[in-house]
Amino acid sequence: KCLWSNSIHKSAHAFCVLEEAQTIARIIGWRNWGTHVEQALELSSVRFTAGHVLEVLKLQRDKKKALRFFIWAVQKKGCAVQYEAFNIIVGLWDNSQAIKDFLNALRWLGRIDCRVSEAMFTQLVKGYGLAGMADAAYQTFEHMKTYGCSPNVISFTCLLQVLVQDNRLDIARNVYQQMRDVGCSPNARTYSTLIYGFCKSSRYVEASEFFYKMIEEDLIPEVAHYRLLIFG
Repeated sequence: KCLWSNSIHKSAHAFCVLEEAQTIARIIGWRNWGTHVEQALELSSVRFTAGHVLEVLKLQRDKKKALRFFIWAVQKKGCAVQYEAFNIIVGLWDNSQAIKDFLNALRWLGRIDCRVSEAMFTQLVKGYGLAGMADAAYQTFEHMKTYGCSPNVISFTCLLQVLVQDNRLDIARNVYQQMRDVGCSPNARTYSTLIYGFCKSSRYVEASEFFYKMIEEDLIPEVAHYRLLIFG
C-alpha cells in the first residue's frame, strides 16, 4: 500500500512539473527574450527546480532562447546544472565545442572553492556572445580582474567579436584602446574583427585606420581585408 501511494505521489508530481514546464515554455515562446520575459517568469507561481529546467529545455527548439533560459535558471534561480540538460543545450547547438566549453565553465563556477582561470572566463564571454548577451559578456570580462586574471590577446579578441556582432562598435573601440593601454598587442584576428565590424556598419574611415595600424605592426593583411574595405 505504501509503495502504491509513493508511486501515485511521484506520478502526480511529475505531471505537475510537466504542466508548469509547458507554462514556462509558453512564456519563453511569447516573444524575443528580454527583461519582460524574465519578469514574467519571476511573477509566475512556479517554484523552479532542476526538473523544471530539464522539461522546459525538452520543449524548446529555439537554441538561443533555450540557452538564455538555461543561463537565467542557473544564475537567478540557482538551479543545478544537470548532465541531461547540458546535453540538450549542446544538441540544440549542433554539438558546438564553444557551447560545451561555456557550459562547463558555467558549471565550474558553481564550485565556490575553485580558482577561475583566464581561459574559463574567455569561454564564458564566448558563450554569452552566442546567446546574444553582449552586456553579460562585457561584465564577465570586467570581472576577470576581480579574480586576479589578466586578459590576453585571445580574451580581448573574443570580447571584441561579441561586441562587433552586437554592433557595439564604440565600446569595441574602447576595449581595443584598453588592450593597447595594458600592453597587449593585437594580432591579425583582432584587426580582422574590427575591420569587419566597422565595414559592416559603413564606418569605412575607422575600418581603414585599423587596416593601416595592422600594416604598421607588420601584420600581413589577407585578401579578405582588402575585399572588406573595397566592397564593404
